[in-house]
Amino acid sequence: MKTFNNRSIKKGMAALLLSLVVGSSAAAMNMAQADGHDAVVTDVSMAPGQDETEMNFSWYAPETSTPGVLEVRRVDAEGTTQTVTAELKKGASGFSGNEAQITGLVAEAQYEYRIGDGKGHWYETSTFSTRDTESFNFLLMGDPQIGSSWFLSKDRNNWTDTLEKAISKYPETSFIQSVGDQVDDSESEKDYSAYFAPDIMKQLPVATTIGNHDNAKYYGYHFNVPNETELEDPGNAGGDYSFTYGDVLFMNLNTNSGNTEEHVQFMEKAVEDTADQAIKWKIVVFHHSIYSVGGHAEEEEILKLREGLVPAIDALDIDAVLMGHDHSYARTHQMENFKPLKGETVKGDAAKSPEGTVYITANSSSGSKFYDLADGKEPYVAVKAQLEVPTFTNVAITPDSLSFETYRTDTMQKVDAYQINKE
Repeated sequence: MKTFNNRSIKKGMAALLLSLVVGSSAAAMNMAQADGHDAVVTDVSMAPGQDETEMNFSWYAPETSTPGVLEVRRVDAEGTTQTVTAELKKGASGFSGNEAQITGLVAEAQYEYRIGDGKGHWYETSTFSTRDTESFNFLLMGDPQIGSSWFLSKDRNNWTDTLEKAISKYPETSFIQSVGDQVDDSESEKDYSAYFAPDIMKQLPVATTIGNHDNAKYYGYHFNVPNETELEDPGNAGGDYSFTYGDVLFMNLNTNSGNTEEHVQFMEKAVEDTADQAIKWKIVVFHHSIYSVGGHAEEEEILKLREGLVPAIDALDIDAVLMGHDHSYARTHQMENFKPLKGETVKGDAAKSPEGTVYITANSSSGSKFYDLADGKEPYVAVKAQLEVPTFTNVAITPDSLSFETYRTDTMQKVDAYQINKE
């Protein structure tokens, strides 16, 4: 097993300076009004639709009874403008939420979009691009947890830095996958505004996951996800959801609900519903890592999730499970029936048509908080690292391979690499 450690935690005077970042209003953090445009829009969120031909949008506007409007057009094609009236939703005090969906997107095209207030006023124009769906990549981000360091501007800047470096290295990225804890305070609009602050967030869809720090109604105000279920006890944030991209099925679980039977039923149905789509790869995402190397690893709720989810993950032939929560990096061996299949790896960093599933726990991508590695020698772990700098993972998918490359953002050196090949 590989282990990396860099014990240089700096404990600043964060508590004494907290008052410097909480004085501004929540609305001010990410509200903008461009020259020549008079619609006020904040916290714009893009998310994958139910497949690669769709895109989901959500945003805040000052409280109103008039739904907003989304206008999207393909840059290189005439007559492709879509204008959609948003569904007006509840928002935080003083705000109205808006949700809209665009359909009929084509691969490898550039689009422009703008958001209006439904009264003839428009916000600035932004762009996004669709990518190839046969061979593509997405970026795995762990626990931004904006606001956790108590230095909101620092967390926002580090989050922006990670996104910009990741996109600079992988400019053809299709979307971002966050494994949860977008913010530290589940009811803090200033935390959410800082999370949405990077310009990249208006140009690239993000598939979010509900973490324990997101587990409140404010999460639902901000994110518009496809194929969402209703859970018996979702904690007010939302349910499980799924989408496909090319020949990949993504299943996203809200593990704040410990009812694993509901999660299993959801996964079984998602697999059944896509049985006619020639799905080649199946990826499950949830926040609470069930194979981590941090302090949460042996908690009762984690062990119950492991016990309840692993048999279904095995039975459904899930290729990879992506998780967070422990603010450190870990990759397992190929796992089946709770046990590592060490013989399935080749030179430790690749597997050829393997049995079992690889589980990856993402480190914090903002660096707002890091956790020490546990002292134990976990038999399931192939690689673990606590570098105390933000990291991200590029996940590349082709018809024949699924690969993971993890980088530290201070030097952009590679921390880990692993690839699954299928014949």
